[in-house]
Amino acid sequence: LNDENIVVLGDLEETDAAAETAQRILAAYALAEIGRIVTDLRPSILDHQGLWAALEWQAQEFIESASELEVDLRIHVAVGVPPPEGARAIAVFRIFQEMLSNVARHARAQHLEIRISVDEPPDPVLFLSLRDDGVGATPQALNASRSYGVMGMRERTAQLGGRLSIDSAPGHGMMIRLQLP
Repeated sequence: LNDENIVVLGDLEETDAAAETAQRILAAYALAEIGRIVTDLRPSILDHQGLWAALEWQAQEFIESASELEVDLRIHVAVGVPPPEGARAIAVFRIFQEMLSNVARHARAQHLEIRISVDEPPDPVLFLSLRDDGVGATPQALNASRSYGVMGMRERTAQLGGRLSIDSAPGHGMMIRLQLP
């Protein structure tokens, strides 16, 4: 071995150390992203505080992420109405996420109204509605076989015994309403 070989070995050790550091950073980033995705899929607030709090949280998260959009959020849950639990709560939460996702991805809106209300007992009804002033969509686009988000909302609503209506026209925004017993 000569001095030249020792320098090369030293460079290799520095390169290995840098590679290990980069791998640790990437692993930490990947774990953080997985945690974020898991939280987005099923936020712990849904389990710990119920659907009403989870819907409000999701709306606030959306508002914070859509800074260019003016959002009017109104929530009213009658006193004494327990939130749905289990699969029903998850389905409602997923429908609401998809409603918001459609606005973010497709609407190009300036203003969004979000209404969440629950009637009083003994037979409370959940009403969820989103109205935007975006580009709208044709009935053909909403009924297309590739409109997976809309199909998913319709299927979940049907499984829950509810009603989903989507009113839209190109250039006139969109109104999505969910009504569940």
